[in-house]
Amino acid sequence: MNVIGISGLDNSVSFKRRELPDLAPREYRIAQGFDSAAALVTDDGVVAAVAEERFTGEKSTGAFPRNAILYCLKAAGLEPTDIDHIAHGFAYKRMPFHRQGSLEERRYNEVYAPEVTAGRAEEMFPGWGSRFLSVPHHMAHAASAFYLSGFDDALIVVADGMGEIESLTVAVGEGDAIRVLRRYSIRESLGILYSVFTLYLGFEMMMDEYKVMGLAPYGDPGRYRDEMQQVIELGDEGSYQIPTRAKNTRADWETHSGALRALIELFGERREPGSTGTVTWRPRFRQVLRT
Repeated sequence: MNVIGISGLDNSVSFKRRELPDLAPREYRIAQGFDSAAALVTDDGVVAAVAEERFTGEKSTGAFPRNAILYCLKAAGLEPTDIDHIAHGFAYKRMPFHRQGSLEERRYNEVYAPEVTAGRAEEMFPGWGSRFLSVPHHMAHAASAFYLSGFDDALIVVADGMGEIESLTVAVGEGDAIRVLRRYSIRESLGILYSVFTLYLGFEMMMDEYKVMGLAPYGDPGRYRDEMQQVIELGDEGSYQIPTRAKNTRADWETHSGALRALIELFGERREPGSTGTVTWRPRFRQVLRT
């Protein structure tokens, strides 16, 4: 069995630019489907895996990973006809909020629908459209972590911005099976909240979160403790709510403007991109080198 796995949503940003032409440049990164890549799995395991950006030079590209696929095939000495299945790490289904004529319906029809990516696969590699499989996003994450871990059983936690309609999944891996214990909806997405903070701090959403993570150890965790308790409210048995995200009206979904206004009220004016700002650093310890 030879399986190509792919990620990315080819026209996610271009769709948003066409439908919402008056947004700020950074607001077009509030989308899904970046970091497209391909991996080849055979009976011998994972043979090759690579990101599409390595070939095009476009950082975090969501383009259909044709170059990445070709690399994987070459690494294994296989031809496109040798592939049994092509699996995509999204499995969107039509939902009630995809109302006829709405932006959500058009986005589903042109970006999220499985037949869109299947069509791109068929266009690039004739015959692959009929071999196309959609894998739920969080199940793809869980499988890639558990099946390569070396453990026979394990607790699996998947947390990201969002899958299809969930943001966090807790599961158990047992042998060849993965059993889901609990799912949290996108309204409770810690990942999206982190990305909104990234935007608030003047960085690129869905791109620069690692910069915020890298800066975090130099901060004072107690300085905004009271404010953060208003951002995330903890409940019983591991539950939580994010009232800040509830500040987004329907019109704010594409920009997170409501959530950003809430952060401004709590923490002050947002940092403008490219500005230096003022940073007060108080080291928690001092290392003295003696010779």
